[in-house]
This record gives sequence, C-alpha cells and structure tokens, in this order.
Amino acid sequence: LQGYKTVGVAIAEGCDAAMQFAAVIPIHDPPRSDTRLTIHRIREGGIAVKMITGDHLNIAVETSRLIGLGTTVLPASELWPASASRDEAILTADGFAQVLPKDKREVVLVLQNRGLVVGMTGDGVNDAPALAQAQIGIAVDGATEAARSAADIILTTPGLSAIFDAVVESRKIFARLRAYVLYRIAATIQIVLVLSILIYAYDNTLPPLYVILLALVND
Repeated sequence: LQGYKTVGVAIAEGCDAAMQFAAVIPIHDPPRSDTRLTIHRIREGGIAVKMITGDHLNIAVETSRLIGLGTTVLPASELWPASASRDEAILTADGFAQVLPKDKREVVLVLQNRGLVVGMTGDGVNDAPALAQAQIGIAVDGATEAARSAADIILTTPGLSAIFDAVVESRKIFARLRAYVLYRIAATIQIVLVLSILIYAYDNTLPPLYVILLALVND
C-alpha cells in the first residue's frame, strides 16, 4: 500500500537441499526530493505531466500520489485494444503502469493524434521507441546510449528541474523573437506607407540609391 517493492528471501542448508522461504524484504525507492515541486512548477506553466512506468500498478499509484500527479493510473492492459474511449482515458489519466516499450510509444502517439505536442523523458533502452516518437525526446542524466541516440535533448544534470529551466528560457527566447519580428513588420509597413504616399499622392520619385540607403538604415 505504501508503494514498496519486495524481494523474497529463501535459504537452504546445503547446495542440494530444498530452498525454504525465510522472509520478504521491503525496498523503498522514493522519488527525488525536488520532483514534486518541479512538476508543480511545470503544471503552473500550462504543461500537463503524465507518468509512464513499468512498475506494478500499486507502486505507480503511490508514486504518482507522492509527486503530486494524482491517482488515476491505468494499467497497460487497459491500453489495448485501441478505441475512442481508450484514447479519452489516456488523455485524462495521470499515469500508466506495468507498460512495455510499445505501450509507451502508443501513449505518445495517441496524445499526438489529439493535436498535442508531446515531450518524453527516459533513460533506458525500453524508453527509446517513445523518445523517438515524441516531438521532444529528453534523455535524462545517466541515460543509456540507446536513449541518448533516440532523444532530441540530453540532460547533463540530475533531476527534472533542468526541463523546467529549459521551458522558461525557450519561452523567453520565443517571446523576444516574436517581439522583434513584429517590430520589423511594423517598421517596414511604415516605410512602405510613406513611400506610397510620396509616389502616388505627390508624384515624387526616389532615386534607387535612396531606396537602398533607406533599406540599410531600416535594418
């Protein structure tokens, strides 16, 4: 119930003796301390976050709760066969458990078919198909060579905070480019209007050299 993984231990008195069950050892693998805050910040930025894991459903539900995603986690068995209701369930789910590589890729593909831009993070060979399918494949720090080859972005620092920082910086760059393009368009329209008035209203003409100089100064 607490999302622990378990390992069974058996003992035997000798090499040929039958194994006897001794105990079950619980193993706790908590998420990084900054994961919950990072996901919260990413969501505040208007980006939906979903968890895709090969862990057991109970472990996935508890992990999803700990990191603040929610507890609507679908097992891989509900990803097939494909249907409209299945696609809607994928769209609204917080996460997916017990998935195989083909299941991860299918989730990405369904979200893309809904018109969404999908970013996928991963570190293993089993993540490579989904990383390659996503518009933005992100290999986390310490990822395998297969994941790195399939990804568009390779993180060199641990944790997910680098993704949020990249989103913020990318939006700043886009906003600056958009502002510059709008400024250039407005300046060009102004020059065209002035020249049009001079030519058509006052029947004035400018020598080609003046037009070239005006274009250079405008740039």
